Amino acid sequence: MKHIHSITGIKYVPKTYLIEKGAILAFNKSIIYDEQIQCSNHELKTPPTFTRYLIPGDLEQPIHNPYSNRLDGSSEWKYFIDINIGDTITVSGDISEVKIRNGSLGEMCIVTSKLIYVNQKDELTCTQFSTIIHYNRSPNSNINSSDKRYYNTSKNNEIYKIADLDSLKVGDNIPEQLKQPSTRQLVMYAGASRDFYQIHYDQQFAQSIGFPKVIVHGALKAAFLGQMLTNSMDQSAILDELFVRYNAIDFEGCKMICKGTITKIIPSNIDKKIYCDIWIENSDGITTTEGNATITIR
Repeated sequence: MKHIHSITGIKYVPKTYLIEKGAILAFNKSIIYDEQIQCSNHELKTPPTFTRYLIPGDLEQPIHNPYSNRLDGSSEWKYFIDINIGDTITVSGDISEVKIRNGSLGEMCIVTSKLIYVNQKDELTCTQFSTIIHYNRSPNSNINSSDKRYYNTSKNNEIYKIADLDSLKVGDNIPEQLKQPSTRQLVMYAGASRDFYQIHYDQQFAQSIGFPKVIVHGALKAAFLGQMLTNSMDQSAILDELFVRYNAIDFEGCKMICKGTITKIIPSNIDKKIYCDIWIENSDGITTTEGNATITIR
């Protein structure tokens, strides 16, 4: 049995999925998409972080993991071909890196996995890097749950699109998106993404390891930022890359503001590359999540 400190290079057992409409709808609903994402031919399309639902099999070797707790560290996607209803997707991958660090959580084992998603035509559709932080120490019991609530929920359901993609310039802001996920939504996302770690929906469990209440999935925060991007742009825009780092914890029921800004534009004869910084702020104005994205406009 391999100790978790020495699992770099160990592969996951590949697993194949048939992409069904119900799975896409459940994932969309768990993020609370306000309109369905559609391809140019008006067929339902998977949202940017849907591959969190497509998990590989177990690692090829049994692992000894002495750490009792875990948190999401970061997520990164690169997109090549759309995943659509009826596709058969095989996910494979391996442990690409293991680091041992000491910090506020005590000793931390930071494990990065690389996953590869290939369709029935043997075409690469997407790659995903996911970093998980394994630890034992309970977080500081004084963690603030940022219990300032945002009750103007009508704004949560409004979609603001960028009116003219051709006129975008560096420094332009991406329309903000306001979120206030409930425990019910976290349960829905747990089911839609197959992430059933109790810290996201079991209040007693969350409190037993030092949190005041259940916490929002890191990958759900990435999904919110992906939603902000896809909601704000029309079908001529293609999301190429999405990277998100989880800097601080967001709790159930608390205000989350998704924001973004254009940092670079590279035009060519056939398309335009848009580079964005993206982030989430809590009610105290603290950036809890940050990252970047690359979009192609054709």
